[in-house]
Amino acid sequence: MVFRKDGRILPHSSPRLHLADTIAITFEYQKRDKRNNTVTQWRTGNSTYCPVVVSAAVVRRLEAIGASESDFIYKFKGDDGRTRDFDSAAALRMLRGFISSVDFKGLGLDPKRIGLHSLCLLAAMAMYLNGVPVYTIMLLGRWSSDVFLRYIRKQVKSFGSGVLSG
Repeated sequence: MVFRKDGRILPHSSPRLHLADTIAITFEYQKRDKRNNTVTQWRTGNSTYCPVVVSAAVVRRLEAIGASESDFIYKFKGDDGRTRDFDSAAALRMLRGFISSVDFKGLGLDPKRIGLHSLCLLAAMAMYLNGVPVYTIMLLGRWSSDVFLRYIRKQVKSFGSGVLSG
């Protein structure tokens, strides 16, 4: 994660990290064997969803648990207070644990059938239902096509509201 303000790189220790103009995230390895792909996002001004502000908060949280830059996003603090590696198995346990803690049956969910790919689709669906343009969803989700549209389940209330009148 590289934060820039006025073209200059801000160190992660900077107290002004959340005021950066951009955040550039390099994905060392991602789907379809792409390597070292950098995605840059600009400050939006939205206090809740600004990618710069959110990324700065992630950096602060990880620094607070003692994660170094080399293992930066792969650590989390467990319920017992110990810092642990955050791998796909840990992420899946946390996701399924969360789904089990809510009324998952009322939502039509089964924790055993939920996987990590579900998070990508969930984020895409949330953006789509909130009117985010498809090309923006593709850029943010690093989708190379609009195939994700086949996977997201259309919410009848959201899509049908006002469509079937008369």
